[in-house]
Amino acid sequence: MTAALIGSRLAAAYPDARCDLDHRSPFELLVAVVLSAQTTDARVNQVTPELFARYPDAEHLAGAEQDDVEEIISSLGLYRSKARSLTGLARALVADHDGRVPDSLDELVKLPGVGRKTANVVLGDAFGIPGITPDTHVIRVSNRLGWVHSTKPDDVERAVGALFPPGEWVVLCHRIIWHGRRCCRARTPACTACPMSDICQAKAQGRTAELPRKKYGNNLQSGFTLLKTSYALTGYISALGAYRSEMDGACSPDFVRKFYQSGYRIADLLERLPQTSEQDFQTTLSQIRTDLEALQTEAGDARQSHILHRQLTLIAKQLDPCYRSLHDIEAIPQAA
Repeated sequence: MTAALIGSRLAAAYPDARCDLDHRSPFELLVAVVLSAQTTDARVNQVTPELFARYPDAEHLAGAEQDDVEEIISSLGLYRSKARSLTGLARALVADHDGRVPDSLDELVKLPGVGRKTANVVLGDAFGIPGITPDTHVIRVSNRLGWVHSTKPDDVERAVGALFPPGEWVVLCHRIIWHGRRCCRARTPACTACPMSDICQAKAQGRTAELPRKKYGNNLQSGFTLLKTSYALTGYISALGAYRSEMDGACSPDFVRKFYQSGYRIADLLERLPQTSEQDFQTTLSQIRTDLEALQTEAGDARQSHILHRQLTLIAKQLDPCYRSLHDIEAIPQAA
């Protein structure tokens, strides 16, 4: 009853709620959503006109130099990582989907830089396929309303999805996002102007400022594990650089291509590790393991190829403990 009431009040307060990212096609939406990570939609909308004028489709973007893409999007956070993701996903679209954006969650999350949240935005707004998009606003508002007591995207997606019929999911998330930006802000929530103030659990309990609360876990042990994992990763990556310099002429062209494909996927996941949900992490890790199995087959009897495969495998084995320890300590309060 309360969820339905909140849904109706959100509908009345934000009847025109929609995706704020400017786009004219599924491809443009996909690119814009990838760019929006840790960046406001308004900032993204400032760079996409030039980006789409230069690269109007996957075929054009697939042939782009990463440096040229970086120059266009350099005003955005994480622009180097995003430029690499964009050129990588464009090449994957051309190679695997004839340049078209797939309308399948399983296929979308295989693209570089695309996680479950990004995929659900594209599916909902480009193809009308229902999905919950647990961004920072949806997580915050859902916790304050008492729908869920977790900041994990997977938990929020399940909890919110269970409260509303699938046909309402897409527009509901847009309304929650608009509400989070305009009223239920993280630091200065406008509770007196909130249409849900009389039924908001956080307000009733006087806990608006502290919610959503993150669990800290075993900080000391997790920190120690993360330190050891980071040290191991640094060593393996440094050694990989030394071995890679001897690759030319010692490895087959197919091995080199698959080596860079595997290495790219690992590097992309490492950069996204702090913001990646567990479900997205497990999906990408499974893809990396499949890549490495194919790479091992391609190595054949070449000694240098086996060494390079071994180094990538050692790096990949550190991803799971690194993810676990990182997410255990991500909410440690900073010293004053």
